[in-house]
Amino acid sequence: FVSGRSAEVCYLDPPYSSHQYGSNYFMLNTILRWDRPPVSDERDDDGNLLLKAGIRPDWVATRSSFCSAKSALAALKAFLGRVDVRTIVVSYSSAGIIAIPQLIDALAERGEPSLHVSEYTAYRGGRQSMTRSTRADEYVVVVDCGKSGGRRGRARIDRRLAEYEVAALA
Repeated sequence: FVSGRSAEVCYLDPPYSSHQYGSNYFMLNTILRWDRPPVSDERDDDGNLLLKAGIRPDWVATRSSFCSAKSALAALKAFLGRVDVRTIVVSYSSAGIIAIPQLIDALAERGEPSLHVSEYTAYRGGRQSMTRSTRADEYVVVVDCGKSGGRRGRARIDRRLAEYEVAALA
């Protein structure tokens, strides 16, 4: 989609976990495709619908490389190599499968990054564990693609990360 297009700003909020979004966004995909897939009326022995959510069986075709620890960083780099933009803004969680230093390194290849961090209460989903943290950090990296100060920006970010980690200990 981005190849051959130019923009002032590109905002990225890629998936950061191994959870595939395709099954959650099946209705948007149906609207986009306008293909009106058949809805199953299949029932179990008690007469209950088997496929209550109506999730498309072909949702797997929308699997994202961003949801795999093996391919997420490569997918990000490939995308960054195709986008023609002045400013890139990326939102990513500390719970993500791309390590924050790797994320920042990849973005610094495109220009001068700056970092903004805020703490939030993480969504815990259906599985509850006493050891699972409810705290996470949201990293927003803004990259000025018109500046080539990637190393200088990276040094500032490393200081900012260290300051944030020390403050979080208090």
